[in-house]
Amino acid sequence: KRMLNINKKRNASEKNDKKIFKAKRLKKRQEDEEEELRLSKLLFDDGKELVHNLNNDDEDLSFLDDDTNIERKPAWLDEEDDALTVGKALSTQNRVLPQGGINTSTNKYTNLLTEKFKTIYGKSEWANLNRKLNDDDDDILKSNKHIVKTKAKALCKSILDIKRMKDLNKQTYSEGPVVTSVDFHKGSSVALAAGLNGIISIYSVDGRDNEKLHTLAYNRYPIHNARFSQDGEEIILGGQHSYYHCYNLISGDTRRVMLPHKVTQMKLYDLSPCGKYITISGRYGEVFVLSSKSKELLCTMKQGTKCTGMSFNADATLLYCHGMENQVTVFDMKERKVCSKFLDDGCLSGTCVDISLNGEYLATGSAEGVVNIYNTKDLTTNSSPKPIKTVLNLRTAITGVKFNNTSEILAMHSADVDNAVRLVHLPSATVFKNFPGVNNSAEVGKPTKLAFSPGSGYLAIASNKHSVALYRIKHFNNY
Repeated sequence: KRMLNINKKRNASEKNDKKIFKAKRLKKRQEDEEEELRLSKLLFDDGKELVHNLNNDDEDLSFLDDDTNIERKPAWLDEEDDALTVGKALSTQNRVLPQGGINTSTNKYTNLLTEKFKTIYGKSEWANLNRKLNDDDDDILKSNKHIVKTKAKALCKSILDIKRMKDLNKQTYSEGPVVTSVDFHKGSSVALAAGLNGIISIYSVDGRDNEKLHTLAYNRYPIHNARFSQDGEEIILGGQHSYYHCYNLISGDTRRVMLPHKVTQMKLYDLSPCGKYITISGRYGEVFVLSSKSKELLCTMKQGTKCTGMSFNADATLLYCHGMENQVTVFDMKERKVCSKFLDDGCLSGTCVDISLNGEYLATGSAEGVVNIYNTKDLTTNSSPKPIKTVLNLRTAITGVKFNNTSEILAMHSADVDNAVRLVHLPSATVFKNFPGVNNSAEVGKPTKLAFSPGSGYLAIASNKHSVALYRIKHFNNY
């Protein structure tokens, strides 16, 4: 009887379980049918419900579409600064400024500083509290109109709006009596200065304090040429020895690199704009091409006489080299051989060469004090081209010629005479009348090297008087 009862209970339990499982399957089937019906309606009906839901979502997020009503505030406010007047500030600093205008003694001192900052560095749109935030940045990607450059205000061809600032190396003047190198970093407001005593210093460029950031000393290694690498991560220091130094700005490490066989010195070298090559002038007309990364010798190109100046075009496909005679040699960097030559008009002994960034002009300098400016189109069709302008303002050997980055100014200098530096306006090819001037701002010593900052806002001139003169070219707003 007990076994019979157990079997009855077991059968009843199984029947109950079957009912439960059947009910669950039925419920699952109904849910699947409802989901299928919903998806079918969504896919094949007119979609009005979907559009309605999307519209509702847009309404919920509409507060994100318009941020023009957001009130912006300065990142820093100081009530004490806001209460400080010009008169009180100048009295504390024992300074005197011409009265009137922004210098009025009752004016807020912060207003004076703001105007001074704008005068030196220009205005930055991102710092404008009243600017509108919209989708213009996204709209610009929807067309190719942003590729067309707007025409900037033309540079005056007779008078240059330029002002001498504090010397770049005024904090130390430690680079030695003869400063041989000056160069601007392409990505930061930083410049270097180096000299024959083996010291190189790095400065922050602001025209006011020019704070020294770092100094390196190389024992028994006179620095003849120092440059920032194209990627901005290294400084290449060349000299009269069979090795050179590389200073890594990221890690702070410096290393000595031996030059390849037959390369005996690195006084004159150039870095390609593409960042791939280092070209070095040899003693007998060789131009050694090294890899910027591996520092290994890639090839040796040769011209008739010793190379005295070299310059890459913008895409580093051509290398222009002047020689100790009157011939300029053009090397094809892809084929790594001579592709053309031409005679420098009126030149007996070439000293330097530079090509403009836009590729339109080529300038050459000679030991006779002559600077020729050519149109590059004339160089490919004529072995004896005529310059569009011959500049005779300097009467001693030309040490260097350099175009600014907008190709509107050509600078030329001679290290044989004090203050022998001139600036030429392009395309008119006229010399600026007010530079270097006749007062103290004109005293630069014998100019050994010069450089423009990436945006042409600054011009630096190294000299034999321990100093690197720094000028602010006000026509250009950017560093």
